[in-house]
Amino acid sequence: MQMSLNLNGQATNFSFEWRPLTANGEKCYIWQYGQVKSGSDLPVVYRHVLDMPNIGIVSVYVGEGESLNGPAKRNLVFQYGGHGETRIRVKSYLQGRHETGWTDILELFHPLISFNDSQLRKFVEDTFIVAYFWEHQRLLALKPGVPDFLNKP
Repeated sequence: MQMSLNLNGQATNFSFEWRPLTANGEKCYIWQYGQVKSGSDLPVVYRHVLDMPNIGIVSVYVGEGESLNGPAKRNLVFQYGGHGETRIRVKSYLQGRHETGWTDILELFHPLISFNDSQLRKFVEDTFIVAYFWEHQRLLALKPGVPDFLNKP
């Protein structure tokens, strides 16, 4: 996938893929993903999506974290188990939907940025929040029944 930001005639091009989390061979949400006790923490930018009939894949929330599933105790899988007001709100919303949904992890090819740097990871997260907010606004104008975009300004 490609995304381009053009400011004052200078384009920054992002080359990336969203990779779904899987458990038992099926796409899953982050709270359904397994935790690990050893190894290296995986810092990530992620999104929750719903597969909407007659629309396709719709991004509902974009987030980031310094550890996807461990071994750090406060990893994202742990946090989505019921810790943090935003994560509880997002999980409750998604569990109340009837569409198929899952969590994707961002694989950024260009520009090469280390997600170990929390400030850079947050900038990338914010970039995708803005992009998907405007995509949500476009979809709202075209189709009824588009799910809420849960990132707050």
